[in-house]
Amino acid sequence: MPSNQDASPANSGLKKVRVGFHVAGYTLRTLGNLVTFNQGGKLVSKISDAVQGYKRIPSDDKTTFNVGGTSVEFPSRFMGEKIPPGKTKGELVREVQNKINAGERLLNKIENGTATPPCTVENMTDIMTYLQARAQAEHGHHSEGSMSIPDPGNRIKSFLDTSPDAYQRKSSHIGEFQNDSDGMGTQRGIDAFGRTKNPKEMLPNNMKTVMYGTMKQSETLKMGENRLWLKMEPHGAWAFSPKVNDPNGPKRAANAHDGKAAVGHTFSFLETRGQGSKAGTRKERIPSDIAKEWKAIQKLAREELKGKPGVSKEMSDMVREGEGLQTARGVRFISSYMEELQKSPQFSEAMKEKVANLQSRFAEEFPRDTLNVRIGNEVILKGSDLRPRGEDRIPPPIPVSKPHVATGIGSLGKEAAEVGQKRSQHF
Repeated sequence: MPSNQDASPANSGLKKVRVGFHVAGYTLRTLGNLVTFNQGGKLVSKISDAVQGYKRIPSDDKTTFNVGGTSVEFPSRFMGEKIPPGKTKGELVREVQNKINAGERLLNKIENGTATPPCTVENMTDIMTYLQARAQAEHGHHSEGSMSIPDPGNRIKSFLDTSPDAYQRKSSHIGEFQNDSDGMGTQRGIDAFGRTKNPKEMLPNNMKTVMYGTMKQSETLKMGENRLWLKMEPHGAWAFSPKVNDPNGPKRAANAHDGKAAVGHTFSFLETRGQGSKAGTRKERIPSDIAKEWKAIQKLAREELKGKPGVSKEMSDMVREGEGLQTARGVRFISSYMEELQKSPQFSEAMKEKVANLQSRFAEEFPRDTLNVRIGNEVILKGSDLRPRGEDRIPPPIPVSKPHVATGIGSLGKEAAEVGQKRSQHF
């Protein structure tokens, strides 16, 4: 049964039991789908969508959004996979555009100190819709990945922490930043369960939670400024307790969604073990071929240093196998190490040539102005990327008509529509 140190002991006991039952049920169902019923499950899902009146958005469909004053063409599945009953694509587009603008407006207020807490789920999804739209507009379209943004004074993180739905959670990402003694780097989560039917709780690319945490300014971790690390995922992780608890961090009790989320998160985690940063994603992992090349350089460096006098501890540490490839280090560490190797008189020209080749690759793949804060292939957003306009230049919300009752497909859809109309008249 999942447990979480962050749940309120006063009211979470029975909810934990319910989460445990959900975990068992969803685990069996998920295993059944994976082993034997996967195709059948997809067929049932398609039939259910058709009956209820959902329309799937084609994977090659495109939609234009305005992001920070610039029109950008996006894959329409940025909005989600389905258009819900009673809603047109145009209405969904307007709702998502409103969220992009609302997120930009709210970030302006947070920066200016005028944002009003607590942070609602709608606030969080507005912020993440704007940030993801900005990330895709600036760095290419991707449906998975992480990003980091400047957060001096922890203003954005502190605002997110005011959400009554925020909780502390375990994470396998950027480990060393999570383990600082004051717990500030402990990862948090805020879940959103809305789909395209409910824009207030809707996240881009069909995601269902945001994970966030401070990358604190640190000489040891070569981080020259406070940054906020963010990653959207398809499943929350309330059930998994963090190693280090932030005594001042957010807490919430279990809810009915946590069991399903725990199962989904576990299977998603197992599915991605051993994968690098696959094409079409922007994850903070070091590409496996770069890691292999760096390890080869380290091995050669160790061989050339063997038996030489006056080798410093710092030099020995940077060339030990795998140093620099830890989850919180990566590009900025390896880049710094390569500069030291090039300056050292203890290495041969042949070895330095190998270092130069890897440096050239870094120059091609990673913008130079992001090297000092980068881990891997994650999106790095700068202050100018986030808030390019004054609040008075951000358009007001676009009117969106209320959804009408859908008729679905066939007699079942019509019957469902009639029942919905009668229920609405009754209430």
